[in-house]
Amino acid sequence: MAPTVKPPPQLNIPDSKSVVNVHIIDSTSRIKGIPFSAFMTPPYKGLDYLDCPAFCFLIENQSSGRKVLFDLGVRKDWENLPATIVKRIKDGGWTVTIKKEVAEILLEGGVAPKEVEAIIWSHYHWDHTGDPFTFPTSTDLIVGPGFKHAFVPGFPENLEAPISKSAYEGRNLREISFADSKLVLGRCKAVDFFGDGSFYLLDTPGHAIGHMCGLARTTVSPETTFILLGGDCAHHGGEYRPTQYLPLPETLSPSPIPRTHPGICPGAVFADIHHLHPSSSSSTEPFLLASEDAAHDLKAARDSVVKLGDFDAHENILTMIAHDDTMINVVGTFPNTLANDWKSKGWREKGMWKFLGDFAEAVEEKEGKEGGKER
Repeated sequence: MAPTVKPPPQLNIPDSKSVVNVHIIDSTSRIKGIPFSAFMTPPYKGLDYLDCPAFCFLIENQSSGRKVLFDLGVRKDWENLPATIVKRIKDGGWTVTIKKEVAEILLEGGVAPKEVEAIIWSHYHWDHTGDPFTFPTSTDLIVGPGFKHAFVPGFPENLEAPISKSAYEGRNLREISFADSKLVLGRCKAVDFFGDGSFYLLDTPGHAIGHMCGLARTTVSPETTFILLGGDCAHHGGEYRPTQYLPLPETLSPSPIPRTHPGICPGAVFADIHHLHPSSSSSTEPFLLASEDAAHDLKAARDSVVKLGDFDAHENILTMIAHDDTMINVVGTFPNTLANDWKSKGWREKGMWKFLGDFAEAVEEKEGKEGGKER
């Protein structure tokens, strides 16, 4: 029996006629070799290592023309990151490749770095901070709550700091505070960044000190749509899908595992390998949870993922987490494609369940064992 689908929770986003243009930027950063278990639990066969991109976003207010960036990916000369970070990458045996700085990508696409009013870091981790030094000092650096207390002064003044002093030196370092905000979207405290309802920053703590998400209003007519910029609130679609609002479909077409299930694939094959199987919750609870190693505050991190799921449940919201490799061949990127018409292009539907393809080996193993029992 198919699970009862609950209506998505109210988000209480204020009405507005203001929108932002959103360009999704493939930062050209690729990170390979980080153990999957460092970010998510429980283990599944085949989910051994992360192999992921790092998406960034150019946000432009349509009325004022003001431009900001949300995240910067990895800096091209990553070996000039703070010593503690370089050591972690090398000791871990991770492979990090970057073809271009985001500033280069912008310039090639017709946007001068000096046009960018501010860089917003979803959080301070090295695969999001890029190299702000490639932007003029007129570009502000915006960070989440607690950043200054935790990370200033930066490296090399503080040899253990994960942030380079050069990232903020000589520019305006602005720290967002949600403490006094009366604006709550879904279950997240929020700040109306431009003051016109076109772009919000959301308080999503847990993964890292000061972690924030972004919510960009992309259309208002014929319907209102948004893109949720998820940062590292989650690292895989299986952390926030399925839910009671978005249960696992009875059938999936096209099949996310075409090698063993070409054409139409039954959703039950994934419910069968879910860590909650045989409970009916295997169709209404996410496959994965944030692991302890992936969180500054594990409870807060997992709570933030649930809050992200509240937004993801709405068909007029496209969720874009920073490292979602399943979206690489779904979305269009800067400078060729404006992301605002994502809904008419079907990006949400095309990408929604693609992450299930990562469970192919787990499904094969389960079916192989069951086939052996039948024989």
